[in-house]
Amino acid sequence: MLQFRKKNLMRIALITGGTSGIGRGIAEKFLTVGYFVHCIGLGSKHIEECKQEISSPNVSYHQGDVTSPEFIYNTIGII
Repeated sequence: MLQFRKKNLMRIALITGGTSGIGRGIAEKFLTVGYFVHCIGLGSKHIEECKQEISSPNVSYHQGDVTSPEFIYNTIGII
């Protein structure tokens, strides 16, 4: 179980591969303990499935390749 030492801090998780498999499971766990989760995925199919199955105002999805510096800079700018 994740534990926190300080209260009133915004907790943010950025999860690559967060729209399928183990990454998605990790994203779901972080949501249950109060994080705002940013999920990065390559395919729009997985992103659309997640949007339908995970209904939370505390999650956002980003489609792109984390090996692309431009994608990383743009995504971090959004976050």
